[in-house]
Amino acid sequence: MTENLRRQIESLIEQLRVSDDTQRDWLMHRMQEAVGALENLGEEVPAEARELLNGGRDADTGFENFPV
Repeated sequence: MTENLRRQIESLIEQLRVSDDTQRDWLMHRMQEAVGALENLGEEVPAEARELLNGGRDADTGFENFPV
């Protein structure tokens, strides 16, 4: 099961690299699900997946932290 999740995460990373904005939200949602499942199994999450997810969260909250 963990090997399937790892392959899914690698595939999602590749898709995110070439995706346009209309697909990105759906792909990030799928990435969050796959990473969550891998974490629940106690497995290490690939660093690139973690960076993509953290970058997505930073982008979502970026305007809240923007100085006025």
